[in-house]
Amino acid sequence: MFTPAAHRGVPRRYLLDLTWAGFTYHLAEDFYTFTDASGDSTEYLAGLDIGSDVPRDADVRSGEAPAVRVPALLHLVGLVDVPAQTAKGYDIGSATCRLWVWLEGTTSRVLLIDGVVDDPQIGPADMPVNCSLLDTREENLQRFPAALARVTPTTWPNMYGASQEQYYPWVFGLAGDEQFGAWGAPALVVDTRYVITASLDWLDFDEGGGELNASLTPGTYTAQTLGAHIGTQMAAVGAQAYTVSIEPGSGRWTIATNVGSTVDLLWNTGTNTASTVGPLIGADVTADSGAAQSHKLASRASGSPRRVLVAGHPVEETSVWMINGNDNTEEELTVTSEDDGLGRTVSTVDLTTGTVITADVAGRYFSRMPSQGGLKYRGALLTGAGDLLRWASEQTDVSIDRGSLESIADSLNVYKFGGYIMAEPASRVDLWSWLRAHVLPFLPVSVVDGPNGVGFVLWRWGAGPQDSILDITEGENAERAGLIALSDRSAIRNEFRLAYAQDARSQQYTRRYVVTGDRDDTEGTLSRSCSLSLDRYGSRDWEESANYIYDPATAARVCSDLAAELSPRHLVADYRLEESAGGFLALGDVVSVTDAEMHLAARRFFVVGAPVSRGLWVDVRLRSLE
Repeated sequence: MFTPAAHRGVPRRYLLDLTWAGFTYHLAEDFYTFTDASGDSTEYLAGLDIGSDVPRDADVRSGEAPAVRVPALLHLVGLVDVPAQTAKGYDIGSATCRLWVWLEGTTSRVLLIDGVVDDPQIGPADMPVNCSLLDTREENLQRFPAALARVTPTTWPNMYGASQEQYYPWVFGLAGDEQFGAWGAPALVVDTRYVITASLDWLDFDEGGGELNASLTPGTYTAQTLGAHIGTQMAAVGAQAYTVSIEPGSGRWTIATNVGSTVDLLWNTGTNTASTVGPLIGADVTADSGAAQSHKLASRASGSPRRVLVAGHPVEETSVWMINGNDNTEEELTVTSEDDGLGRTVSTVDLTTGTVITADVAGRYFSRMPSQGGLKYRGALLTGAGDLLRWASEQTDVSIDRGSLESIADSLNVYKFGGYIMAEPASRVDLWSWLRAHVLPFLPVSVVDGPNGVGFVLWRWGAGPQDSILDITEGENAERAGLIALSDRSAIRNEFRLAYAQDARSQQYTRRYVVTGDRDDTEGTLSRSCSLSLDRYGSRDWEESANYIYDPATAARVCSDLAAELSPRHLVADYRLEESAGGFLALGDVVSVTDAEMHLAARRFFVVGAPVSRGLWVDVRLRSLE
């Protein structure tokens, strides 16, 4: 971004590149010629009115990022007949645009909006177009996971009804915390079996000619095989055919006979009431059903869950810990990779192989990855924040500056994340919004919009003298370009409380990390910068919870970074350097500043404003680390 020194005495102009129906129009507030650093020139015609300044701040911690929208008038008279083009099917709302701010007379301009023309209002050909210019660089229309990565009768024919339409969980990192009892992810029952025993092996019924008794063979059945067996056994002793099936969503069974015929199910008055199959398949055994062609039984069948899906993808673990959230029985069980009905490879656990955990049809099951973790990325376990940014952003259609991400991703991998991503049945996940809400706020990173897309800037708060890439000395290779300011007082915080290690079962947090300046606070880690801040500005708390952090070292890093960033007031300074010395600097670079008049001796600063050309000089905005 431009520094105040760069703006001083230099007019700031808006330049618009508008592409519509195969043509690009160059508009500005007046007639201008822009010449870039390579010597290429573009003529801009007078035809643009911008209704307000663009509300873009490129130097903020990530969080929610509202779309940038500015009102504009486009004067296209003499260039194109807007209503005529509209009549031909070329809606100006389909136009794309790039809005720049330019320091007149320089080769420096900054891209403010890269997006579309929105909400256009048009009149006759001699009238301007009233519209908004909308930045779409962070617009993501992709949703995660794939639409068919969910439990349906097609993907899991023997599913349990309560799991129907649930999307598979995606599990990454070391999800869960054994020491504090935090479970990492929910699991879905996808295979329910029905066990016929000697106490559940009869079905008494009446076709109108007296009681009939169908004997069922003890054994373990799926819903499909049990329905077929009941129908076969009833037909074998009766005179009618039967269809017995389960409704996937409700889990309720229906017993039907031929159209035009009836059957009375003798749940209460039959000879074998004491050993009727009724309780297993959800019948109300306190009364007979009455004669009817079809009977939908009263309640969900009480089959036994056999397999649960722990992840919608292969995992690195060979076993996981499972818990039944209803009775708290838990056990480590073997993980199996298998394909669902559509060929997607997933990870499941067979509950019937356990000796401790109960297989309860009404159970709520959760998993915890003990060592190797879940999802793999680029051939390795996905745990680091850098790889998480890479993977998640690849599942979006946001225009990402891949170069800026690759330059910092490995450094961010020391921050360990874990947990699960699971879409709601009616709403899949926007992974860019998910990153904005759950990952980026806990990293020393800013998101910036640039000509190559959405980029990332790493702030290395622990940088030492060896990390400085340029020594700036006022009066030798630089001059101070104005007064030195202090960062915003309202942003100061000096106690940091981070709740983390969320239990997927209870949704409660099981750990807390605290950095404090209060010497009497026995819970927290004492910070010198927080103590100085507390003395100078009074108590100012920061409290937050992290759904995807389980690693204590990462929680400590997050709070340490925040303390370095928010507890002091930082110096903000503009310096002018020779272009050959400072033209290469980029946002996030660490430099050393010596300025005798300001009593600065090799003080470390971040570059927070990209160099702005002033001919043989460049202006650079800096902010101190301490």
